[in-house]
Amino acid sequence: MKTAIIYATKYGATKKVAEKLATMIPKATVLPLAFVHADVLEDYQNIIIGSPITAGMVDKELKAFVGNYQEKLKQHNVGLFLCGLQPEQASEVFVENFSAELLTHATVKAFVGGIYDPTQCSFFSKLVMKKVAGLTTYTNQLDEDKINEIAAQFS
Repeated sequence: MKTAIIYATKYGATKKVAEKLATMIPKATVLPLAFVHADVLEDYQNIIIGSPITAGMVDKELKAFVGNYQEKLKQHNVGLFLCGLQPEQASEVFVENFSAELLTHATVKAFVGGIYDPTQCSFFSKLVMKKVAGLTTYTNQLDEDKINEIAAQFS
């Protein structure tokens, strides 16, 4: 079965996870959200959707996409993954940003951790990360086990 891995990214961690999943899932294609429209969904049986978490919210364009195409998405096997550095927010972020109907339909919902790379951030973002998470240097908190679990569900 063909799998589309649709993602939005802010600093690149979600893209890295999407690309890693594509190497682990047969017949998987990575699609940046900007290149996806309703007709593209018809070409795939599985749809995996990934987003970064910023201030408790998923990417706004991704949220709009999921809202606009929820009925089409429910015709496929769906997986959802979130990237971020605050795992304690994950459950709340899923509930606040995706419909209960889609969450129930999804085969997998996973928080896969995140990456903080200060070279990719604005001064303000660096300040926020230092204040909120205490991070000042490159940090990779991607959870390889969670990524493997997603891949196993769609292999």
